[in-house]
Amino acid sequence: MSDGDAESWDRDFVAQYLVGVIDLCRGQAVHAVKGDRAAYAPVPCVQGDPLRLVRAYADFGMRQIYVADLDAIQLRTAPSETLSELIEALHPDTELLIDIGWRGNETSSTIDLFHLLAKKYPRTSWIAASETAVSLEAVAAFCEVIPTSRVLLGLEYQNEQWMAKQVTESQWLEANTSSRSLGGAVVLDLRTVGSGTGPTTSEKCRLLKTSFPSWQIVSGGGIRSQRDAIELVDSGCDRCLVATAIHASLR
Repeated sequence: MSDGDAESWDRDFVAQYLVGVIDLCRGQAVHAVKGDRAAYAPVPCVQGDPLRLVRAYADFGMRQIYVADLDAIQLRTAPSETLSELIEALHPDTELLIDIGWRGNETSSTIDLFHLLAKKYPRTSWIAASETAVSLEAVAAFCEVIPTSRVLLGLEYQNEQWMAKQVTESQWLEANTSSRSLGGAVVLDLRTVGSGTGPTTSEKCRLLKTSFPSWQIVSGGGIRSQRDAIELVDSGCDRCLVATAIHASLR
């Protein structure tokens, strides 16, 4: 198996550990590169069609999908209609992780929508990201809308540096781990996304898994090959977020 050869991925490994990433922007699937969201362009192999990308990931053997609704994250809009279309298009056995930019100060109508989506799609987990949270109470508010076991704590970094300005990393962890049985955490270094430089979050995954062994730990960014993914898995990561490394093989 050669590094960087997308077609060399072992299919059983793909099904068990890989999570196909879809970044949604204005109804298109865009290719994320180093967190520079203004420069994200449609994914070339599917001409930006998110439904085609879902099907391509399924054909590749993936049984887990991660969707980041960038419009909701950046512009504070309600979840896009494309998101609902994607969920409907998924195979019933597919597990889904969604980041819709939860802040903790949503309107009642938006909260009702999240609650409806969570009830309608029970195989979906939802990310409460540090990047978008307005306060330390954001996760607690989310757990009143989404079952706590289906909430994953988001920890976002930029070049290995904590991104959130409103809370520190230690505050974020302490406030959200002492009294809530969360489903796990998503650890992401945006600087490495789409870079092909290799993952940088192994040690963070190891520390989290040691502290919270029951958590599902999800991470990614910069993965080039199955060898990189194995590095993350060996460090305690249960699922690996992958996009760029396999796009070339998707048809």
